[in-house]
Amino acid sequence: MNLLNVGIFGQSRGGFSGSVRWTTPTGGVNFYDRTTNTFPECCDPVQGGSIWSRTGYYLMNSPPYPFSQIRFCVEVENGSASSAWLPGGNLWPRFNGARDAMAAWQLQMNAIVWVQGEADATLDLPVGDYCNNIISIVTALRASGNNIPFFLCLTSHYRNGLENKNLYNPERMARWKWQRRVQAEQRSLILRTDLNIREGIWLDGCDDTYDGCHQGPDGQMAAALMAWEMFVNAHACGVIVGQTQLL
Repeated sequence: MNLLNVGIFGQSRGGFSGSVRWTTPTGGVNFYDRTTNTFPECCDPVQGGSIWSRTGYYLMNSPPYPFSQIRFCVEVENGSASSAWLPGGNLWPRFNGARDAMAAWQLQMNAIVWVQGEADATLDLPVGDYCNNIISIVTALRASGNNIPFFLCLTSHYRNGLENKNLYNPERMARWKWQRRVQAEQRSLILRTDLNIREGIWLDGCDDTYDGCHQGPDGQMAAALMAWEMFVNAHACGVIVGQTQLL
């Protein structure tokens, strides 16, 4: 037994916003279903596709086969800013809610993936605000006993139709300035080994989007391959330790 139990948090790109739904054709991969409090076989829900169903398939069917079973607990909120996930914020309870949902099935979460930043990149936030918010979130998680690796995915450049406007369109230039600032603060956080913050996938590496932000079919596959590599490497170097027995 070597279980990978992952909590996914943040915005819609980490959830079910992909253009193509997909069902893992082989077993061993499960999504948490909050409505039934169960972990059924991995199938993207009706609202849209995800990268995690594909990631799980690659992990289970491609060498080096690091895990014997994979569970994903996806808790994202469309358009949510990092401030909503702070301790005391309306989305903070989802962290412990996911941990408790897994514990009810004798599972121990052993990785967190954070897919967020586009919402903050649409705001002209003071320099350092995003960085401070993530540090506060991770510090509170550590204080509550979640000492597992926190994979921070670099936010994408959310185009939102602006790519068809003049390159020097003021709205476009202002938004890209804020996006670059958020990315720079994310990169500085990845260096914080004292908080066990690790580099996640780079969503701008998936050019295929259907609305300037969310992945199309090729983008979903590209992101899944990056996530597969992230988990494989993290397991190989001991960053992720698989669960070897039930709680």
